Order: sequence, then C-alpha cells, then structure tokens
Amino acid sequence: MLRVKVELDRSPLRYTFVSHRPDVNKPGIGAAGIGDPIVAMTDEHGWAAFAELPASTKGDFVVHAHNVAVRMLDGNNAGVSEVALRFRNKGDRARLNVSPKNEAQFPHYRVMDRCYEVYETVFQDIPPFNGKSRGPFPHGGGDRPAQWHRVNAKVDCRFPEVLVPGKLPWVQPQSVTSGVPLMHIKGPTQDRRLFGSGRTPATTLAHEYAHAIHFSLLPSMKRWELAAKYALWIGKELANGRSGTHRTDKKTSPLIAFIESIGIFSQRYWMYATEVRPDLTGSELRAAFVIDELSEQPSLARVLPGYAPIATLRKDGTIAPRLKGASTEGAVYGAIFLDFAHRTNLATAVNSYLRCQAFDAAGWKRHAGSVRKNRFNAEVEAVARTWRI
Repeated sequence: MLRVKVELDRSPLRYTFVSHRPDVNKPGIGAAGIGDPIVAMTDEHGWAAFAELPASTKGDFVVHAHNVAVRMLDGNNAGVSEVALRFRNKGDRARLNVSPKNEAQFPHYRVMDRCYEVYETVFQDIPPFNGKSRGPFPHGGGDRPAQWHRVNAKVDCRFPEVLVPGKLPWVQPQSVTSGVPLMHIKGPTQDRRLFGSGRTPATTLAHEYAHAIHFSLLPSMKRWELAAKYALWIGKELANGRSGTHRTDKKTSPLIAFIESIGIFSQRYWMYATEVRPDLTGSELRAAFVIDELSEQPSLARVLPGYAPIATLRKDGTIAPRLKGASTEGAVYGAIFLDFAHRTNLATAVNSYLRCQAFDAAGWKRHAGSVRKNRFNAEVEAVARTWRI
C-alpha cells in the first residue's frame, strides 16, 4: 500500500481527494490507455491510502481542490474548470504540501478547507448530519469509496468570481451546468470578510456555506423554484429603484427573510464557537450560545462588526424581541434559532429549519408544529405570536 500526507501550509487537509497519475514514460502506460488515475481521499489526519499500489510505486500525484464539503472551480473561466495542483515524481509517505508559494491556487484550498470547518463546527453533530451515513460527510455516503464522492459533488464554488457582476458573495440554489448549489465567492481584495483583515473577522464562508448546505438538502425542483422566486424579488426591487439587498434589521419579504436567517445563525454560531467560547463543544456550546444571544450584553457585539441585538430574555422567562415580522430576517432568526431553540434546544431548531423544505416562516411553522405527532405545536404557536411570524 502507498500512502501520502496532504497538507495546507503544513496543516492536514482532511477528506480531500488525491489522484495518482502513473509514470507515462513507463512502457505500457499512457498511450495504450492503461494506468488511469487512481483516486483516494485523505482521512482526518490528512493521509491518503492507495491500496491498489505497492509502496515502491512512484509517479505524479494531483491534489484536487475538492473535499467532501465543496468542489472549487476557477472563477476566472466561464466553464466548469476544477482547481488542482500536481506534485511530480513522488513516492510512499511523501508530503504534498499546498503552500502559500502556490499563489494562484493556495486561496482556493483555503476556501475549500474553511467550508469543511464551517460544516464541522456548526452542523456536523446535529440532525440530520449526526447519523451514521453522514458524520464527517456533509452529504452522506460515509460507506462509499472515494471515487463515488469524487464524481458526485454536491456543492460547487466559483472563486474568485469575476464574471458575475457585483461585489457581494451569493449562493445559486442550483447550477445550470452541474445541477447542484453553486457558491459565487469574491476574492479577498473585494471581500475583506473572506479571510479576515484587521478588525474585520472572516465571516463570509460561515454565512454562505450555510446556504449551500440548506439548498443541498432540497429536492431539485424546489431549488429551481427557489432560484426563480429569489430572482423575481431582486428584479422587482431593482425595477422599483431599490438596491435589492438585505440586512438583519431590514424588512424585505417573507422569502428573503426566511432564507437569510440560516446564514445569520451560522455566521453568529461560528463566531461564538471560534472566538467567544472555543472551550465548549456539543450541547453545552449550543445552550450557551442561545443564552448569550438572549442576554442584555451579547458577547458577539464585541467581536462582530455591525452586530444587531435580536432579543432579550426577561427575568420571568419570557422573551422580548427587538425585531418582529416574517419579512425581517433578524426576526425570523430570533424566532427559530433563539426563541424556539430556548423552548426546545438549538439542535431541534436547526433540524426543523433544514427539514421543513419551506420558503417562509409560515411554512416552517406548519412543519415544526406537526412533527412528532404535534409534539412542539404549543411552542411553535407561542413563538409565532411573540415574533408575529
């Protein structure tokens, strides 16, 4: 067996695809169609094992900017052009390090790795991701071989996106070419929030990858429907002389408010888990996050520029919203991810959002109130009244 270690600036690149390219100068390989690339996937420590190859094998290895979370595409090209790096004439136990010296490709691998970190930090240990078939695999298939994952990418990301106008990142619910959610991520010179700069924290991918995760769970027809409705809203906004943008405390529409609420949650939870309470994990972290967000002095106000407080928890146990209405994304976020989470737990709240297949808070309310034989109907009704959703 041949093994190689794959790293990103000397840190393990986990669950990333690597292919072995045989020595095409060797007799009987290449020209005759023999020796097609063999695909492996790194483990949690960055090691990729090629069981088909003896340890004495040498050849070229290609580290693909593609892991189980996202496949990176070159945003400078109109087509589907995957980013990859070739390491020549390497053997058993070689270290394949994607370093900052690879100036053109290094940022792609940083984006790819961060998307997986967002999944791992925000979503991995809650339903529907904590089952046996998922775990480290956001889109399932934990028992499938590397080649299956390689050809069944569930989320694509164009980076740096230069062909689509605008300065803001966004996620297309379904790509016309690949049929999966497509992230459009601007380069760091346009988006300081991508990797962080000065007092600006790195929050872009925590927000945008949550949308990709959400869209990936929707059936294909739902994704097309969502894309059409979102585009229609933007068109109407622009036709009426408005900006077509959204904000936590801005009234937009029930569709926009609901879709954006998962991004607010993921961004805030990521910052809380990595900057405020990195000492906590699991249910303790989730419970602490909800209580902190409902406090008089939320911790995120110190570390997240532009932070908007959502609600406070009164001494009598009731919640006082600062925002209300199904068309305000901050209110929808507060209703589902804070109030409903406080009445049940955060894992239940996130799961109800991701499973409901709704396009607005009313659809979420119908789903969340009916699951488990109406187990949470009273809590859902109370939330709806409090937040006027």
